[in-house]
Amino acid sequence: VEAAESHFVTVGSVVERPVRKHLEMGPTEYTRIKFYHHNGSPIPISDTGDLSRIGEMVHRMMNAINASACQPPKFLTLLEEDECSNAILGVYTLVSAEVELATLDGILQTRAGHIEDHQNVVTVTYDRRRISFSSLVRRALESGILKAVLYRNTEERIAAQMEIQGHPSYIRVAKFDGSIVPAVDSKLALRRSMSFRFVPMTSLQAMKVNRLVHLGAVHEAVRLLSPRQGKIMMKMMKTDQSKCPDVVDSHIVDSW
Repeated sequence: VEAAESHFVTVGSVVERPVRKHLEMGPTEYTRIKFYHHNGSPIPISDTGDLSRIGEMVHRMMNAINASACQPPKFLTLLEEDECSNAILGVYTLVSAEVELATLDGILQTRAGHIEDHQNVVTVTYDRRRISFSSLVRRALESGILKAVLYRNTEERIAAQMEIQGHPSYIRVAKFDGSIVPAVDSKLALRRSMSFRFVPMTSLQAMKVNRLVHLGAVHEAVRLLSPRQGKIMMKMMKTDQSKCPDVVDSHIVDSW
C-alpha cells in the first residue's frame, strides 16, 4: 500500500464482472490493474497473474517503475514474492549462521532454533529459481557454518550426501522428524539494537537488516526500510522502550 501511494496516482477504478459459461460457478468480481506513463501512454505489462497474491501486485509495480526509467525503492524490491522451499541445517553457532546465510542470493528467510538434543538449527527459506538445495548445502559447507543437514525426503537426503562427500565425517546427514523450538537469540544483532527491533519488517528485510547491524553498517540497514518504517524507528528512539515488546521474527501484518 505504501509503495502504491508513494509512486503511483490512481486515475480510475473499474470493477468488472466476467460472464461465466457455467452458471453454477456464480459470478466473480475482479479488478484489472493497468499502468500508464505520466503522459497518458500505457505501460505494457502482462495482466494474466493472480492479483490475490501480494507478489503479483508487487511484480507489476516493479515492472511499471522500471519501465518508467525510475529507481524502485529498496523496500519494494524486498517484497517480491518468490517460489520458495525450506531447508533445515544444523549449525555451530546461530549468530554466525544467520549472518552468513543472509549473504547468499536466493535466501529469503532464516529462523534460528533448537531441536530435542539441543542442537542449533536454522530453518532456511530459499527461492528455488535462484539457489538449489544442493547449492545451499555446498555454500553452507564452504562458509564453515554447517554441522548437519536434516533432510525430510529422499531427494534432500541424496543431494546432501553427494555434497558432503570428501568433507569431514563429523558433518552428518540425518532425517528430521521432530520439532524445532525457536531460539531466544534469533537475529541477535536485531534484538540488541536500540530501535530496529521495534520496527515491523518482512522476513527478508529482517534477515538483511540483522546482518548489516551485526557488521556495524547501520546506515546501510536504514536504507532497506520504507519511509514509514523509518518513522517508526525514529519514534522508538524517543519512546520509553521498557514498555514496548520487540517484534523480531513476528509477522509484519501482526506487528504492524
